[in-house]
Amino acid sequence: MTLDLLMKVCESFPHSKLDIKWGSDRVYIVAEKMFATVGESDEDGSATFSCKAEPSHFEVLVGREDIDPAPYLARAHWIRVNSTQSMDVNEVHDLLRESYDLVVAKLPKRTRVELGL
Repeated sequence: MTLDLLMKVCESFPHSKLDIKWGSDRVYIVAEKMFATVGESDEDGSATFSCKAEPSHFEVLVGREDIDPAPYLARAHWIRVNSTQSMDVNEVHDLLRESYDLVVAKLPKRTRVELGL
């Protein structure tokens, strides 16, 4: 999967916005809350990303070869997908949607109502 396709997946979610943080990192947010970071792998040129996972799903995911606990965010059940080369678009979409939904669920009710979420 290319970085462009990965970014299109992130942008497909309602009220998703691209933000640049920490100098040059591409971060996707909803209502100012981060749900994904995206980039390119130095190893194979495929896209990479980090996102939040359900606690029970987190344990299964980090057991996979190309997925690690995300640096600095693993305690909040964030994963880092080091390469999307072996993943299909649907799997990437599902992981990112899970992260988006988890973040939206934690937004204040008023914010969710204002955004129609």
